Amino acid sequence: MAEYTDVLICGGGPVGLLTGLALVRMGISTVVIDKSHKTKQAKYGRAATVYPRTSEMFDQLDVLEPLVQIGYVSRHYVNYKNGKRSGPGGYNMLLNQMHDTYADFVLNIRQKYVEETVQESFENQGGKFYEGTELVNFLLDVEDPDFDDYAGTATVKGISDGSQRQISFKYILGADGTRSTVRKLADIPFVGDSTGMKWFRIDAVIKTDMPDHRSGLLSIESQAHGNVLWMALDHGRTRIGFALPQKLFEKYGTDLTEEQAKEEAKKAVAPFKLEFEHVDWWTLYSVSHRVAETFRAHRRVILVGDACHCHSSGTGQGMNTGVHDAVNLSWKLGGVLKGWYDDSILDTYEVERKPEAQRVIDNDKTVSALITGRIPEGMGGPDTNPNELLQTFLDSINRFSIGLAIHYKPSILNKHSHVGRVPSGHRGPDLLLARPGTRTPVRLYQITKNVGKFYALVFSGNSALTVRGLRKLRHYLDGNESFTRDFPDMIDFITIIPGDAPSADEYLGVKPFGLTFYDTNLAATKYGFSPAAGGIVILRPDGIVGFSAQLEEGPEIGTYFKRFVNIQRDRKTMATKSSKVPETGMKEVEFDMETTRAF
Repeated sequence: MAEYTDVLICGGGPVGLLTGLALVRMGISTVVIDKSHKTKQAKYGRAATVYPRTSEMFDQLDVLEPLVQIGYVSRHYVNYKNGKRSGPGGYNMLLNQMHDTYADFVLNIRQKYVEETVQESFENQGGKFYEGTELVNFLLDVEDPDFDDYAGTATVKGISDGSQRQISFKYILGADGTRSTVRKLADIPFVGDSTGMKWFRIDAVIKTDMPDHRSGLLSIESQAHGNVLWMALDHGRTRIGFALPQKLFEKYGTDLTEEQAKEEAKKAVAPFKLEFEHVDWWTLYSVSHRVAETFRAHRRVILVGDACHCHSSGTGQGMNTGVHDAVNLSWKLGGVLKGWYDDSILDTYEVERKPEAQRVIDNDKTVSALITGRIPEGMGGPDTNPNELLQTFLDSINRFSIGLAIHYKPSILNKHSHVGRVPSGHRGPDLLLARPGTRTPVRLYQITKNVGKFYALVFSGNSALTVRGLRKLRHYLDGNESFTRDFPDMIDFITIIPGDAPSADEYLGVKPFGLTFYDTNLAATKYGFSPAAGGIVILRPDGIVGFSAQLEEGPEIGTYFKRFVNIQRDRKTMATKSSKVPETGMKEVEFDMETTRAF
């Protein structure tokens, strides 16, 4: 007898758990396994930086609120050189790029608390999490064309007692880090190399005479230790870090002790004094730059996060990049399992995410070198100040680093539009709207939660000028040719009316398109729509603009969806799939051994 689930995720870090959370919010049965006993191990270190776009995605998955209750919200930065404030510094320029978002801060929170928060939400919504469990191997029917079949069975083992059991799945995801078992079993090359660099991090309760040491984000320009990181963390902790210069590496090698680590940290922040009251965690780790040759193999094996790309923590991209992976993949995979899309849509995950991962790595190579005081080839002469060069380079990539400039190329999901201000493939900006009646403010992201659905934003414009377009749109949507008749569960409409009105339908002259909200701040102009014309924006479930159109172009929106929606599956089948939440259970598993492959 085998347990069965739609999706088996190997790796219970933030990326694996967040992918699982997004899937269970769509009604997809999901099991997450992790070989560590998280409830017994207090691992405080690892990732600790959440950038604005990641916060926005957390918000739409309903986990941002508990995280900001725990973490340290950073909106300030100080740079020190020779014990004095010095120039704006790299982080200051990064903070200046945090505009056009309500998440205009860096959230400093250790990975442990992100995992606990996401895991709680995942389990509360029906997800299954098995700690102390590792993947041994899996069988997969590589020729089974039906996404609805349990085409794979994994053998997993309990770490504590060595007992083995089977979990049958439709898809298996590797979110199990740089040493991914899933990636190795699937024989996916991890292309790249080790840099030879070592990075140091320590989280502790400290005492110091450094001014503004709880400002949030600080850096210290050290002659011996390069550019030193200082972060105010959750629960009164502080993180100090730097890339180990060659002289220190030659001195210590990989045999650095905790006492030596504390002494080097004290030297790194000189002339300020530093005392350690309690050390939670410290590490000296190697840096590699690698990307998986493919993010998807054998149709049903998919990699996310560090399992498919790795780099240093120099710009705090690890967890943030992984969250982008999780959010990009989950709605596509969930939609395939609900029968909305053909599984070829899963190929767009790699098409969209792999170039972004490669860009992170390319940036990281430059940042890592400059942090250690080395000048990359072609970036300056021997007399060039690496700290000044680092600040200039960081300024050129900051909007990308905080996630707000990440975008995807035109594709079946991102259709070029001739109207609107936000190009397809780019993040749809948040808006401040007002609820009918009470006029209480509400943000667009609060009413477009990530549950795997598309959102059609209908900016009505001034109805006296746009009534013809509104009527044509309503006529199309009510007609037999409307795409919404084939895919009713995968899209919600929202009407946004300029100003205020006592009755939406009277103002519009037609039945409103979904829920109605009011725009009292000309927010529609952020999307490039004037009161005289109005317009429609299709937001993908991950908040990316898929397509924009004029009000009378309802059929064009239908054409957009028919580029990737599985129109072969009839409405009855789709309604059944979307209304029933699958439950993890037990069943006998049989395979056609002629088409089954062991991994």
